[in-house]
Amino acid sequence: MTIIPSKPRLLFYLTTGLVIAVVGIIFKFGSVLSDSNLIFLIVAVTLSSIMVYKLCFPDSYSSPDSSKVDDVDQKNMRLALNFQGQGKLDAAYALFKQCKPSSKIIHLLTNLAQDYEIINQHSEAKKVYSHILILDPDNAFAQSKAPEKVKKPKAEVIKKTPVTESSLFNERYEIIKNIGKGTGSTIFLAKDYHNNKQPIALKILEINYDEKNALETELLARFMREAETAASLKHKNIVSVIDSGHANNVAYIAMEYIRGKSLKEYSQPKALLPRALIIDLIAQCADGLHYAHEKGIIHRDVKPANILYDHAAACAKLGDFGIAHIANSTQTLAGSFLGTPFYMSPEQLSGLDVDARCDIFSLGATLYRLLTGVPPFAGDSMARLMHTIVNEPHQNILEIRPNLPKNLVDVVEIALAKDPSQRFATAAEFSQQLRQCSETT
Repeated sequence: MTIIPSKPRLLFYLTTGLVIAVVGIIFKFGSVLSDSNLIFLIVAVTLSSIMVYKLCFPDSYSSPDSSKVDDVDQKNMRLALNFQGQGKLDAAYALFKQCKPSSKIIHLLTNLAQDYEIINQHSEAKKVYSHILILDPDNAFAQSKAPEKVKKPKAEVIKKTPVTESSLFNERYEIIKNIGKGTGSTIFLAKDYHNNKQPIALKILEINYDEKNALETELLARFMREAETAASLKHKNIVSVIDSGHANNVAYIAMEYIRGKSLKEYSQPKALLPRALIIDLIAQCADGLHYAHEKGIIHRDVKPANILYDHAAACAKLGDFGIAHIANSTQTLAGSFLGTPFYMSPEQLSGLDVDARCDIFSLGATLYRLLTGVPPFAGDSMARLMHTIVNEPHQNILEIRPNLPKNLVDVVEIALAKDPSQRFATAAEFSQQLRQCSETT
């Protein structure tokens, strides 16, 4: 893999060397000059050299923003380099193309093109060089390598690279684009070549290179537990898992792709859904939770961001069973908890044993948020928030939305009871009460 030297940096070094040499000559013959003339010559030569350098090479250094790489790009680059190291160059290229233009990504793309050349895939290498020219039209090295047709860059952007079996992730999935991120993972839109190229959501967890025994780490164990747990759940209101596994430095879960947004998008005061629709969607989630609870599975992280809303089908689907806890499992240590504090039950935050009613509390907190646009509990710090959830009552929902019907307010109050025994006994009962509210709304 050849590394292309940076021309502007080389010119900078040459100019600096020239200044030093000239100053040395002036000092050598300084005995024939007065002190004032000597100082004047040194300053004049230095400033002149800097001005000449700036005039000749005004673009030697990129603007400050061009060298910055955000977190999403960093993840894409790391994962792409992982694929590149495994010889999956097409998968690496697909990820590199998702990154914003920068000197770093141009350098990485150049190395990728040269890897294609090493294995005699010259047509693929030219496509990479063509993409480099789209990002940096003045890149002389890419100009010398790219085909003539690159003079029309827009056509090259639209053109897709042919996919072969060897270029697919796990010999099955073609990665299309980055569509989101989860806890320690990145989610991609992909095509499933084992199922008529159906679109799927591919959730990938990166394992640090220095963690050779990463299979023993809690993060990977939790990730794979999500796959095993979710794969056993077949319900219309739960996101289906198609495939999962791990290889080399990557663990993955392939899930059905939902054409919609999470309910987090509708949890702000100016973006609330109609009340009847909110009731219906939360009732659907309660149906999905009841199904999971019947199988002994507790979600433990119910929140708007983990509920996907398919607008076309008017359907809600629960996703991300990443911290789901099998009721009789010994994997969760006493006193430990996982989840999102705004929606967590008092018993979770207190480190107590939990059952299905912790999900009922979290779904009640989600219902409160979708109806009002604010969470039921607040605090100016994490410690204060946790103390409030465990010990203090939530804000009266009628103070925020005074027009809510009494039966709906009662449902919210029961779901958010501090004592689990005062909540709905099952998620099915929660769903039933919500649908009765819907009939009278």
